[in-house]
Amino acid sequence: MTELGESGNEKTNIEFLLTILQNAYSFSAHMETRFREEFEQVLLDVSTRIKEVVDTTLLVREILEKLTSSIKQLFIRDTKYQEYGTKGPAVQSYITEAVSICWLMVTRSPRVIISTAIPKESHSEFFNPYKKFGSKVDFVVWPVVKLSNDEGQIICRGTAVFK
Repeated sequence: MTELGESGNEKTNIEFLLTILQNAYSFSAHMETRFREEFEQVLLDVSTRIKEVVDTTLLVREILEKLTSSIKQLFIRDTKYQEYGTKGPAVQSYITEAVSICWLMVTRSPRVIISTAIPKESHSEFFNPYKKFGSKVDFVVWPVVKLSNDEGQIICRGTAVFK
C-alpha cells in the first residue's frame, strides 16, 4: 500500500490500519457517551414540535446521518489523529468508513464491540487465518466483532496471521 509509505512492510501497514480502526472505535464510544443525553434531548425537542404525523423513520435517519457526519469531522480534527490526514485519499476513505461503522456499533443496544485480544483458548473459534493457518497467532489483521451482552456472542470472527 503505497500511501502508507514504501518502507512499511505488510505487517506494519496492517497494524497501522488496525490502529486507526481501534482509535475510531474508542473515539466513537467516547463521543456516544458524551452526546447520549444531548441527543435524547434533541429528539424530545423535535418530537414536541411536530404538529402532524410525519415519517419519523425518515426524520431519525436524517438526524443520525448528520450526527455521523459530525462525528467523522470531529475525529479527523482531533489532534491525536491528525497524522492520519497525511496518508492520502485511500487512507482518508478508510478513516471515513471506520468511523462510520464504529459509530454504528457503539450506538446499538446491546453495543457491538471489537476485540484484538488473543485468547488462550482455541484460536480457530475467534480468528480466520490470513494466508495460512498455524498453531499460534502472530498478529491480528481484523478484530473479532461481538455483542457486549453477557454472552458476548461472536458476530464475526476476526482475521489473524498465524505462525
